[in-house]
Amino acid sequence: MFSPRDLRAFDLLSKLDRSSAPDEEVRIIQEIGQSASFHTQEELLDYLHSPSFEVRMQALLAIEQMPRLSSQLIRPLMQEIELHPFTTAYVAARILGTHQKSEALPVLRKALEIEDYILQGSSLIALAKIGDRDSIPMVESMLMRNTNPRVKISAAYALQLFNSRDSLPVLVSSLRKDDPAAFVSDEIILAIAGIIGIMEEFYPLYSAFGEDETNGLALLESSAKDIIADARIMKEWGQGLRELFDPEEADGRKIASLIHRIASDERVEMVFGEAILDPQLCYKGMRFLAAAYPLLVSQRAEGYGAFPGRSGAYRR
Repeated sequence: MFSPRDLRAFDLLSKLDRSSAPDEEVRIIQEIGQSASFHTQEELLDYLHSPSFEVRMQALLAIEQMPRLSSQLIRPLMQEIELHPFTTAYVAARILGTHQKSEALPVLRKALEIEDYILQGSSLIALAKIGDRDSIPMVESMLMRNTNPRVKISAAYALQLFNSRDSLPVLVSSLRKDDPAAFVSDEIILAIAGIIGIMEEFYPLYSAFGEDETNGLALLESSAKDIIADARIMKEWGQGLRELFDPEEADGRKIASLIHRIASDERVEMVFGEAILDPQLCYKGMRFLAAAYPLLVSQRAEGYGAFPGRSGAYRR
């Protein structure tokens, strides 16, 4: 039994068959996409071979809006990636990733070698959505060696989707390399926060810091007062924060010590501790994340109170 939406889509397909101009085809395909009827997908296949770029693009966008993907479309979408880089290939990669089609993995991996930065970015994210953990080394390599901002951002986000804690050293190291633009570094910081599980609490604090550094630090300190019950520890953390953001000579030793003593995840603590002691790592966002980390991990572990150790006691 067909729904009214399906019947409407069939009517549009009939009109599409009678169309004679690219502009008319584009308009009807857009309406088909808005109907999101699964039954129209295979009919749209023919329009992936149109000589008109706009017709092909709108056919792909119409397919992308549909909640399910017909198995008949998988191979044509893979061919779209292979045959149309720099134009429509990136949308095909996006569709295959969204629907987690593992058949496309070889094509998506190969697409990383094509000098189409939009396709590279879409393919990186598609590989992560499909869950191809074997591709993590390739994603890390793209993050470190590629200088295109969109590719670096996509690689960082892909590692976040993988929830790859083993990639934390690479993410942090990418903040040292070639002095990436702030908007790229910010995405890397957020990817790290997502992987270590504090994104929900960290994001509003970091947004405030990005808008106004002084207000952001004040908000972080206010949050610390709610989280740290021990006055001595609060004093130590506050002094560490001021030293970490000293405009003359930043000193991360106190915060590094607190990070080590939080005893939540030794891998994270080692990476963060080394990062803020590295004089080459000058990006303030990493310092802000390092200062926030012991607070937010403590808050997540046991609510408001003190920094917990693995057995519930703060390491002294």
